[in-house]
Amino acid sequence: MALTRKLKPDRSITGALIPISMFLIFGAASLAFGLSVGLIVLAIYLWALALFYLYAFLRTGNLAQLIICADDLYFGFMVFVFETNFDSEKTERIE
Repeated sequence: MALTRKLKPDRSITGALIPISMFLIFGAASLAFGLSVGLIVLAIYLWALALFYLYAFLRTGNLAQLIICADDLYFGFMVFVFETNFDSEKTERIE
């Protein structure tokens, strides 16, 4: 007996548009205003995604959405911290 599928295969690329747009917005902001501003824009974008995934978790109760939310919060914070130390004129000398 052959297996017949009743659902069409999912070939949409809408899930990949969010990460692609993140790189495009970061690149455009970096080219227009400098790398420091681009990193701030990237951090804000990651925090906005964290809010989106938190909303998805509250609607569905899917624990994976909450984990992705925590990842986005963490990576947004790390990008923001990296940005604040990026343009510093001071260099530390380790002896």
